[in-house]
Amino acid sequence: MNRTLFISQPMSGLTHEEIIKTRTEATQYIESKYPDDNIIVLPSYQIVEPNVTYNAMSAVNLLGHAISMMGGANIVYFVPGWRDSKGCQIENEVARRWLEPTGVELIEAGMESIDIELSDDELNALKAAANKMGVSLNKYVEIKLQQSMQDGTFEKVAEEIKAFPGCTLEETKAYIEGERQMAEEHIKMLEAKDKV
Repeated sequence: MNRTLFISQPMSGLTHEEIIKTRTEATQYIESKYPDDNIIVLPSYQIVEPNVTYNAMSAVNLLGHAISMMGGANIVYFVPGWRDSKGCQIENEVARRWLEPTGVELIEAGMESIDIELSDDELNALKAAANKMGVSLNKYVEIKLQQSMQDGTFEKVAEEIKAFPGCTLEETKAYIEGERQMAEEHIKMLEAKDKV
């Protein structure tokens, strides 16, 4: 099966070699995740001319081109450091709002998998609940974690999932709290925009 991959990665201040290295590592990661599939990497990286001065307009044009290209992906992979990049944050928002509901798989570095031991019946029940909600399994787990933070049952849920791989329980809580804060900031921005 062919799968198209869009790599969302920070590029500002990085050399061509650093960008290519990150893209190669990202591609290898996705190929290891789908060993039986042919991964086609969308050419979202454009070589920057060394003597060209970039401004806000050119940055917006490049981002628009990348978002347009992202629409052709089956998988969107956000590499380490994406949260520190304005462009990657925008790509993530677009992917979450418009692509993930259509079945495009979003993979965020550090959140590629959750190490949970489930029986086949438990996993099938989770998949059925996610399908009923019309979201991916990853999105369903994220929604349930956010709900558990709001209703006060997060401690129990976080302990049950034994935290994310390689992360302590405190790091997992900090990640979820960061997601909540980003969502609140986005809501405030939209409310402010509506007032204008």
